[in-house]
Amino acid sequence: MCALNVVKGMDLRMNNKGFTLIELLATITILAVVMGLAVVSYNGIFNKMDETYYKTMEANLLLAGDTYFNEHKDKLPSEGLVKVDMQELINGEYLTTPKSSKGSVCSKASVYVERKNNKYQYTACLKCEDYESKDNICRNN
Repeated sequence: MCALNVVKGMDLRMNNKGFTLIELLATITILAVVMGLAVVSYNGIFNKMDETYYKTMEANLLLAGDTYFNEHKDKLPSEGLVKVDMQELINGEYLTTPKSSKGSVCSKASVYVERKNNKYQYTACLKCEDYESKDNICRNN
């Protein structure tokens, strides 16, 4: 036997059939860090997806409002602000019932038209269970 492996008659060869406690703790710690990063990334992806969903709904609402007012020019304001609400857009088949990203019907969807400097400015306002348009016109009306 090799002299390095024998000290005072004891065999120091280790049984290499398993992992040490330190190796297991290090592995668990690394996995916990990776899982934490994955959860943060996962939440960020879904938040971005919801944001894109609602921005697309607002764009569709603007398009529906624009089409509505092109067909009802008599309702365009000569000055000030005019609103067309969700039910009127749905009844006229300009829009389907807007739903939140979770599937429930949005409580408010309307388009405001304001005449400024001889130009019409359209604003879409949407309010769902987990989203609300941030435009000042939407918050004040």
